[in-house]
Amino acid sequence: MFTLLRQENRKLMHHRVIQLFIPFIMIFQFIIAIYAAHYPQLLTPYDAFVNNDYGFIPILFLAIVHGGYKM
Repeated sequence: MFTLLRQENRKLMHHRVIQLFIPFIMIFQFIIAIYAAHYPQLLTPYDAFVNNDYGFIPILFLAIVHGGYKM
């Protein structure tokens, strides 16, 4: 079972979309943090990180793009 999980993980990590997505999500969350610091009345920094309000949007796009790939 662990061998299958390791193989699938390795297969996923070699996709160019995944390699680009990981830095993108870091930059995206950093932009949300800056936004929360400048406009705390709209989005508090606590909500931005604890609840991860905007993290599901790029993850959803990743799931859609990854689902469209034929292996």
